Amino acid sequence: MSWILIAKLLSPIIGLFLFFKVENARKSNLGINFNRVHCPNCQLKMPIIRRPQNEFQKNYGGWTCKKCGTMINKWGKEVDEDGEIIP
Repeated sequence: MSWILIAKLLSPIIGLFLFFKVENARKSNLGINFNRVHCPNCQLKMPIIRRPQNEFQKNYGGWTCKKCGTMINKWGKEVDEDGEIIP
């Protein structure tokens, strides 16, 4: 097999890997979080299988705490309805 063909096949895979690596480091909406998340207010552990409550959670991930009703993004930060982090 030609080295050029191998490079053409591997470059999109390597590009996607680097993209998600950078997005995870930035903790953006496009990153992937493999860790469990706790509610920042009541420390309740969020379930592994989630049921999105709004459009933002459906598209980018996140939970609504069953105990206190806090909206949480996939990184465990409290957010508003639009997904903006609440300081």
